[in-house]
Amino acid sequence: MKLSKNGFTLVELIITVSVLMMMVGFSIPIFSKFTQSKTLEKETDKLLDYFNLARTRAQSALTDATCTQPFQGYRVSVSANRYTIDECCSGSCTVVSTIELSNNITVTPINSSVLFKVLSGTNISNVQTYKVTNSDNNSCMYITINSIGLISKNTSCP
Repeated sequence: MKLSKNGFTLVELIITVSVLMMMVGFSIPIFSKFTQSKTLEKETDKLLDYFNLARTRAQSALTDATCTQPFQGYRVSVSANRYTIDECCSGSCTVVSTIELSNNITVTPINSSVLFKVLSGTNISNVQTYKVTNSDNNSCMYITINSIGLISKNTSCP
């Protein structure tokens, strides 16, 4: 009697499934690290965009209709779990927009702010550096703002 070999043996299937399971097992930590780094990059870019928005609105002297003169500019304020953009008029500031930070993302220094003045840079005298950290994998990025309002992102962290 002649046996035909049209399928796979049990040993071949077990070996194939084992190899696939090992490949999946090795790729999960790599994917997790990739996801965490992308979350950090996304949050850093959102904060960077907020700084750029405040600077652009201040440079163009774009104000709300309720703003009474003198218009001072736009301020970005950073707190423990959020940051805001505020319109500053006549010595007081009104919150325009608020962004909540993602879980495990922190920005330091907290309770700090940068005011982008109308047509004249910022209210800081030197350089203000914000450190955005992902506590899941201890990775971080920096955003630096100088006294004339130039904003840069540095992806290297010590």
